[in-house]
Amino acid sequence: MPLEWFKPWKTVRVHMRARYGPAPLVLAIVLLPLLLAAAVSLPSRGDGLTVAIEWPYTDDIVAGLVNITGTATGAQWVEVSIDGGCWTQASGASRWNHIWNTTGQSGNHTVLARAVSGSNRSGAASVQVQVNNTPPTYLELTLDLSAREVDACQTFVASGLARFDTGVRIGENRVDITFNNGTYNTTTDRRGYYTLTLTAPAAPGQQKVRSLTTASGLTGSANAFIDVKMQNPPDLSIVTDDIHFSPAAPYGGQEVTVSAIVRNLGAGTATVRVRFSTAAASDVDETINVTGSWNATARWSLPSGTHNVTVKLLDISPWDSNATNNEASRVVKVYARPDLVLSDIVFSNSRPTAGLCITVQARVRNIGEREASGYVKFYDGPPATGTLLGQASVTVSPNATVMTFFQWTATRGNHTIFARISNVMPEEATDTNNEGSRALLVKPEPQPAPPPAEIPGFEAAVFTSVLLLSALQSLRKRETR
Repeated sequence: MPLEWFKPWKTVRVHMRARYGPAPLVLAIVLLPLLLAAAVSLPSRGDGLTVAIEWPYTDDIVAGLVNITGTATGAQWVEVSIDGGCWTQASGASRWNHIWNTTGQSGNHTVLARAVSGSNRSGAASVQVQVNNTPPTYLELTLDLSAREVDACQTFVASGLARFDTGVRIGENRVDITFNNGTYNTTTDRRGYYTLTLTAPAAPGQQKVRSLTTASGLTGSANAFIDVKMQNPPDLSIVTDDIHFSPAAPYGGQEVTVSAIVRNLGAGTATVRVRFSTAAASDVDETINVTGSWNATARWSLPSGTHNVTVKLLDISPWDSNATNNEASRVVKVYARPDLVLSDIVFSNSRPTAGLCITVQARVRNIGEREASGYVKFYDGPPATGTLLGQASVTVSPNATVMTFFQWTATRGNHTIFARISNVMPEEATDTNNEGSRALLVKPEPQPAPPPAEIPGFEAAVFTSVLLLSALQSLRKRETR
């Protein structure tokens, strides 16, 4: 802290002693270090500092020692807080973890983490979890199969969830699966889920699949059955109506997801390489297994215009009984982004005087192919340095023009009124044409007319005229006699 900040202290001390006595001075001496320490310890948000909590997830139920993990960028270290309490430094930086002992803390809690670099602090990431340290009485284990019927030698997936009856999921725990006289093992992930790919035997018949796991002295198991059948030839098919685009009306440069539903009109399962092609982008291949139907997808950022997308089914295995339905095409229209243009500024009175309320209008045109909304802000002077006079919302359809306005009480002097379009949604093609300006001279307010001026000698002339008329009247009377 610069020493110059403390130079006025002597003056303040003398003034306080003279006016209030020693008591306020003692209080100030006590409080000043505390206030300075608080100012120094205030966290600041550093640019480039980010933090994320990977585990646990919001609404998870946890117990015992919880290994909180996450990632950070730009951090020298990461700090963790429970319910806004004291911050504790975690282990690691770019990838970090912190062991939270939840003993005696049953209930809902908020886990917070922040990245630290020197005196800078990031904003806090948080998740809300429930702690349940009630001792479990049994272990739940589920078992689901990706199919209830498969062809001989075909693969399928066994999956499930392991958790205690308290709701706490059993993460990173071994699960044993028995099938077709064999035993296999896998491990649950942090959220208690497990998966394992199995291969059906060559002989047909019903087969039992059994999963088993043990944790905290408790054992859970589950059974499922799958029917194995002899393989029949598949017939994979793709048609135009099964090709879809998301979004359905994209604009240029926006990512488009192309989905193709590949259907198996025959029997068994076939592996196929699905190729997506269009002239404006590189081919995308995805290999999938198809029993009944399955989605294949491709993602492109396409320019505005009309695009023909072709989907081909290639390298079908073991074989395809009908090759006439292995290709289809569909057209997608990609629209140009909206582009709002501020084309003109108009004043209701081009020669106003100070104090007069005038209407300032801005003409906005959309030369794109998508409707867009935004705000037109009016400034006295350039937007970067000028005074904001007012704003108005605007929504413009493609190839349409809208007038927006605000009322302004003019002030005397030379003005340059700027109008700028901002906060445009969706994103427009360019904002280089979003601003315009027009000069306006506001004259002084007109002064009221002064009262009629007095004529010098007016009263004397009137008096003389009255005397003259009186003399003439007297003369006439004498003549009549």
